[in-house]
Amino acid sequence: SGSGSSTVDKILYLEKTEIIKKIEVSLKNAIPVRLYFDNDKPAKGDTPETSATNYTESYFTYYNKREKFKQVYGNQVSLKRRDEAIAEIDALFLNNIKGGFDKYENFKNQLLVVLEAELPVNIYLRGYASPVAKNEYNTALGKRRVDSIRKEFDEWRGGIFIPYIESGQLVITERSFGEETAPPNISDDPRKPASSIYSPAASIERRVEIDEINFNEN
Repeated sequence: SGSGSSTVDKILYLEKTEIIKKIEVSLKNAIPVRLYFDNDKPAKGDTPETSATNYTESYFTYYNKREKFKQVYGNQVSLKRRDEAIAEIDALFLNNIKGGFDKYENFKNQLLVVLEAELPVNIYLRGYASPVAKNEYNTALGKRRVDSIRKEFDEWRGGIFIPYIESGQLVITERSFGEETAPPNISDDPRKPASSIYSPAASIERRVEIDEINFNEN
């Protein structure tokens, strides 16, 4: 009977290993997650590098400005191209801004399953900014954006991730690139907000990416 029970243990172990592999793949498939921000948001918290709000709060405020973005960006082009410009903003808000938020919700749920399976996880957050302010300022802004995502991990579902963060099972590694990676053709002229703030090209630079996951003990 001893060998019988060890066979059962072996089967259960293999099944568990198989399930964990599937969970890992599922979480890896949930990235990259790209989360977008309104210009110069979120606002400062206790320091220039901390955020006053979590990402979900800033997302809903941003998404509610969709009509304003259509108006400002649409008004700077010829009448002939206006419908096209408005469609570009609609696509930005639906595919990028809302699409990113929905993907983020899925990511958090997948991450919880992985943590409940007792896997150690290291996720990487990278913050970016459009070039409309000075680079030093934008680096701090990128850090604020990353901090708002970090706040989200602390506050989501009543702080369900906190024990995993405190035990070191979940490690969140943060980086801010400011405007360093923004393409050189993006307008940085604050006197031309239609291009430097409201355009889709500038808007997609204002983001945080969750683009890497490691499942190791180190």
